[in-house]
Amino acid sequence: MISSAEIEREAKRLAEEFFMKENDVSAGPLFDAIVLRLADFDHVLLVAVDHIVSDGISCAILMREIQALYNQISQRLPFSLPKLNVQFADYAVWQQQTYNDWLEKHEAYWRERLARAPQIRLQRDDVVVNTHRAAATLHFPFGKVMTNTLRDLAKRERTLLPLVFLTAYVATMARWCNQHDLVLKFISHGRHSGPEFGGMVGLLATVLHLRTEISKGDCFLDLLKRVTLEFFSANQHRDFDRVSTLIPECTTDLYFNWVTANRERSSVRKDQEVLHGLRVLQFTTEGTWIPEFFTPIFSDTAAGVCLSVRYPTHLYAKSTIERFGRHLRLFATEFAQRPSTSVESVILPK
Repeated sequence: MISSAEIEREAKRLAEEFFMKENDVSAGPLFDAIVLRLADFDHVLLVAVDHIVSDGISCAILMREIQALYNQISQRLPFSLPKLNVQFADYAVWQQQTYNDWLEKHEAYWRERLARAPQIRLQRDDVVVNTHRAAATLHFPFGKVMTNTLRDLAKRERTLLPLVFLTAYVATMARWCNQHDLVLKFISHGRHSGPEFGGMVGLLATVLHLRTEISKGDCFLDLLKRVTLEFFSANQHRDFDRVSTLIPECTTDLYFNWVTANRERSSVRKDQEVLHGLRVLQFTTEGTWIPEFFTPIFSDTAAGVCLSVRYPTHLYAKSTIERFGRHLRLFATEFAQRPSTSVESVILPK
C-alpha cells in the first residue's frame, strides 16, 4: 500500500514537471490545467497561466473565482461570477488605439527627461562557482520596527512608504554603480486607470522610467524629496511600456518592484480548510524564470517590509546578493534613525 508521504512526493514531482515544461507562446497554450487524483475524495488542481497574459493580482483573482465556483457547485447553486465590463483583449485594443494620442501628449516629456541619460549596468561577479544556468531567491526582512519608523517618516514628509524605500534603494545603487545619475524602472501593477480593471485577469503591469540625480552633500531627506517629485512627475506621463521602444538607447539594469499589503490576495493559507473541504496546497517550485541580473521585490507584509532578491546563480555569487541586502538595510537604517545624514557619508562594510 502506498503511503501518504509517497503520494505527496509523487504529486509534487508531477507538479514540478507540469510547471517546468517548456512553452512556445506563439503556439500556446497560454493557460493550462490538470487534475491529479490522489484518492477517491482527494484531488489536486494544477493551473498554469503564462506571464504574458497574467500577473500576481490575476492569480489572486483566479484563485478567488475558483473558490467561489467550488462553493456554488458544492451547494448545488448555479455558477455566477461578477460581470466584467472590460476584458484583457479590450485593454490591448485600447493600448493600440491611444498610442498616437499618447505620443502627442507625452513624447516630448520623455525625450527631454531621458536625454543623455547614462546606460546603467550592474557589474557581474568575475568568478562564480555555479556555471549552470539557474536562479535563486534570497529574502531580507526589515522588520516591523524599522518599517513603522519609515512609515511615520513618510507621513511626516507627505510622501509614500514605497518612495522612502526607493530612496534607500537609489542611494545603495548609486554606490554600487559608482554613478550619481541613475535611471531605474519602477514596476507598477497598472490597475490605477479605473475600477473596471480591478477584476480583470491579464498582464497589466507597466514600467515607469525614473531618473534621479544625487547631488554632492544631499542628505536622505533631500534625496527623498527629489525621488518623490520624479515619481509623481513621471506618473503624470505614464508610458505604458512605450518608452523603451521610443527611446531604445535608454537602458538600465535597475528595477524596483513594490507589492503592497492591500494587494488583492487569497486569504487562504497553506493547508487551511475552506469551503466544504477545499484547501490550497503550496507546492514549492524553482520556476523557469532566470533574470538577466538580480531583481529586487519589496513586499509590505504584516511583519513589515521584506525584500526578496531573485538572481541568476551563474552570474552572481550568493555572498554578493547577501552583501547587497546588508548595504540596503544599512542605508535604510541610517535613513530611519538619522534622515538628515549625508548620503555620501554612509560607510558601507565590505
